[in-house]
Amino acid sequence: MIRYIFPLVALSLIACSQKDDETGAETGIGTIGTETGLTDTSTDTDPGTTTDTGTEVECNATVTAITPADGATNVPQNLLIIADFSEAVDEATMTVTGPDGPVAGAAHVVIDGMSISFSLESELARETQYDVEVTVCDMTTTSSFTTLEPAIEVNALIGRVYDLDLTSVSWTAPPANIAGLMMGFITTSHMLLLVEDVDESAQTMELAGAAGWENNSVVTQYPCAEAIDFDPSDFSSNPFFSAGPATTVMEVGSERVSLEELVFEGSFVNQGDSIDNLHLTTYLDGEIELDGFGRLCDAVALFGVSCEPCPSDSSLDCLLLDATASNVVAKPNLMIDVDIDPSQNTACN
Repeated sequence: MIRYIFPLVALSLIACSQKDDETGAETGIGTIGTETGLTDTSTDTDPGTTTDTGTEVECNATVTAITPADGATNVPQNLLIIADFSEAVDEATMTVTGPDGPVAGAAHVVIDGMSISFSLESELARETQYDVEVTVCDMTTTSSFTTLEPAIEVNALIGRVYDLDLTSVSWTAPPANIAGLMMGFITTSHMLLLVEDVDESAQTMELAGAAGWENNSVVTQYPCAEAIDFDPSDFSSNPFFSAGPATTVMEVGSERVSLEELVFEGSFVNQGDSIDNLHLTTYLDGEIELDGFGRLCDAVALFGVSCEPCPSDSSLDCLLLDATASNVVAKPNLMIDVDIDPSQNTACN
């Protein structure tokens, strides 16, 4: 149990340090939405656009993020393109341009003014670069992305098992410093994905998943958790796939903890040898008790991180996990037993 206490002590020390160093500055990463235009009600008489009441209207919003990210590859051909703003606005423009000129579609500022989205009229071409241009408050931001590679031969995928190591991913939520310390508690810090079957006529894929752990320095399926049975998922954008939502468990300290609304998405590359930009989202049970520190959600609150209502029960708290791995390889000797029964394993009781 000592090995679990040290990371928590580190959590407390870092949290205290952060409070001591706090300067009150805000960084404000915008959420998906659209800007609604902040009105300056001061008596500033400088020239500017004014409202009917004679007060100056200032627009200071900037683009904080564009999805897909600049330089992204293997982007699905029908993806909704989004730009987030630092402040709410009333107006903004977005254009998408390909080798043949402007792409047909419609741009809409989201109702809260914090973002603008571009809906495509038809799918983009494969293996093609597209440029995005967003203008807000007379400032223009550009980015580019490249669409999916050609479809992969499905027989190259069936039976492959991919190993996602949660200790080496890029974390969006919780922040990387917190997630890194959390990994010290989690025994099952690997997530395994098996391609069971592909139905080419229905354009669907069947995936199975499993919690993984390092046993004698070898990654294997964790024997005390059932395999994850994903429903057949759309594979019409081969090699892009999305699987979930599903529910499974992780071992945190001495407890098995539920993961809810688990979703994976990414694109197979190199003829199925690996997955590019594998994205994971799920909700970890935040009600679990950590010795000496109370609930998990109370521990991460030391860093100013808030939990959210659990999808299965809004009266309980869950911690959102959101991470991306740039390249996840298939391991030839790795297996998943989809029929594993932890109740028959005496070590799991």
